[in-house]
Amino acid sequence: MDERDDDVRFDLSFDVDADPGTDDGTAETPDQGPEDVDAIEDPYADLPDPDGAVDELDDEDDDEEWVEPPEALAVLLTDHRGSLPFSLLHGEALVACAAWALGESGALQVDEGTAWQALVDAEETVVLHDVLCPMTPPSFLVECVRHSQAHGAVVVGVRAVTDTVKEVDEAGVLGETVDRDRLLAVASPVVLPPSVVAALDDGLPTDDLAALVPLLAARWPVRTLAAPPQARRVADADDVAVLEALTRGER
Repeated sequence: MDERDDDVRFDLSFDVDADPGTDDGTAETPDQGPEDVDAIEDPYADLPDPDGAVDELDDEDDDEEWVEPPEALAVLLTDHRGSLPFSLLHGEALVACAAWALGESGALQVDEGTAWQALVDAEETVVLHDVLCPMTPPSFLVECVRHSQAHGAVVVGVRAVTDTVKEVDEAGVLGETVDRDRLLAVASPVVLPPSVVAALDDGLPTDDLAALVPLLAARWPVRTLAAPPQARRVADADDVAVLEALTRGER
């Protein structure tokens, strides 16, 4: 068997070359007078003054006066709409998009299952927002509430009808084309003044806004406001895809 030295050592020492300009090995630092300091360029000289930038932003903010949104209660209608409210739009469920809009409008959202009498007792304007109009802008919701409160009337968001509409008789035979200028498509929201909320003793007769509006119009004045394109209603997955393309970049 070969003999081996069990005590193995490594020499990790090494020599540091002395600076040729000194005798003791220390580095020689050149003298730097005031002239040399002044000659150094300021690396931040070309950057904007941060204090000035802040002042400029503050001035812009002062020009925009914050307006408090009108007080209202809001009910997000999701029942009897199948699974469509949970389809994704820009990566979010339709119900989340619609709820976000209500929150941004300043309305206090209450659960859809809240007893109608509780809404009556609150004596507040009530906003009925359809989850199938998920991209309705908060600003339009606010506009509808203000309009309802100013006129004491039911206010409905509507869209112009662009499809060709035909009359059909009892036998199912197509008739004449209906003048689209006389037609409106109910979108969202439907805003109820407190007096109408109180008069609906048994609550809403239906949560289908298109069916609800004629029932309301038979008893109270109803005003319509033209909803923006992104407030269009969706009925299936194809409609969701169209709405997503229409509103790409808005959220």
